Amino acid sequence: MATIYDIAAKAGISPKTAARILSGETQRSKSKKVVLEWAERLGYVRDANAANLRTGSTQIAGLLVPFIDNPYYTSVIQEFHNVLAEKGFRVSVACSFGRADEVVAALKGFRSYNVDGIFFNGSEGELTPEIVGLLEQFQSAGKPVMLSGCNQGRLAVDQADVANAVGIVKVVTYLARQGHERIAFVGGRKANATQNARLEGFQEGLEKCGIPRNDAWISFGETSPIDAGRRCAKILATTEPKRPTAIVCGNDIMAMGVIKTVIKSGLKVPKDVAVTGFDDIEQASLFVPGITTLRQPIDRIAQDCVNQFVRRVAEKDFANPQQYLHELELVVRESA
Repeated sequence: MATIYDIAAKAGISPKTAARILSGETQRSKSKKVVLEWAERLGYVRDANAANLRTGSTQIAGLLVPFIDNPYYTSVIQEFHNVLAEKGFRVSVACSFGRADEVVAALKGFRSYNVDGIFFNGSEGELTPEIVGLLEQFQSAGKPVMLSGCNQGRLAVDQADVANAVGIVKVVTYLARQGHERIAFVGGRKANATQNARLEGFQEGLEKCGIPRNDAWISFGETSPIDAGRRCAKILATTEPKRPTAIVCGNDIMAMGVIKTVIKSGLKVPKDVAVTGFDDIEQASLFVPGITTLRQPIDRIAQDCVNQFVRRVAEKDFANPQQYLHELELVVRESA
């Protein structure tokens, strides 16, 4: 395998100059063209490990999400990958499944790979003392941490979230204006911070619109469409005083299961039961009927997070943690 010394000899320059050109440290050298040509001809491959030891940076960011089978998180991974790539970073992805032991394992894995910092969506599960300790170790080592969906003031780190409660108030208000007075809520896990925020918005929306709350119509469980469908069936079986005419779902995946159950029960969407989702995954517009939902601005979230991340990596200054709170857009389609 060709080395810097081989390329330097062919180009007639010093190994130090060749190394600077190949690492991108210098862009104005008169020898740059010939060095790059010889590197290509000799099949030179830069030793990333050696470079990391010299610079103390791996140019890798850790990205930890709850699930990878949810299309929303697939979009998050893709968007962060794209924006980070523009900044010269690669992404190491891990999945927590909402379990504290998986979070710990992922964080330790990121540490072993010496990532330059991490993005952690902890909306599923809770921040245990061990997780908090590991996150603090990252910043103590000069590696920035960006959290979403889980902090609640426990850590002095940057945060990125969406206005969950405000968004759901917007949905309930929209349904109320359509004449709905019996509205149910089908959410995810009760320990999920974002789902609880969405429930708070649901309750606030009901109160704002003067709609009575029916506890029998509020359901928590798994975020799968199958589980959401089962819970929807139980709610639809409620006859006292009457079944709901609208169901607000904690995400689009659950909304799909709810819509299928409503139709299977012999009712029509939205004529008999209107259904809304959350996230605006790509499938929401392709589903039949199209799902009325709240759109998360994943592109802007990724840009804000990555820009702050790059600044933290470069400056090693973690004072004044920032909170990025993004608004949600109500997207009206056939389901409501």
